[in-house]
Amino acid sequence: MSSTPNLSAFKADHCKTLIPETGSNHFYVKLPVKNYTELSLIKSNLLSAIQLISEYNEILDSSNKSKVTHSISTLVNILQHLDMEEECEGLSELIE
Repeated sequence: MSSTPNLSAFKADHCKTLIPETGSNHFYVKLPVKNYTELSLIKSNLLSAIQLISEYNEILDSSNKSKVTHSISTLVNILQHLDMEEECEGLSELIE
């Protein structure tokens, strides 16, 4: 094991998934995609997952319903943050 660890070097070299949001305690999650088409596919797959989970929820016993509800809520939250609102606003300004 090496001597005193360098926290800044560790963060720069290894902590690349969570990107700090300036002026906040929040982070952005880095999600590498090739283009907007691939991002759209991810969104579509998340919507399909939500639909499948909700259909499965209909046949579950009541003891697991809160887990299913929480899973759906998490996926919806992710989808809301993949809305590309800023890109759409930029495109609107560009077209005007």
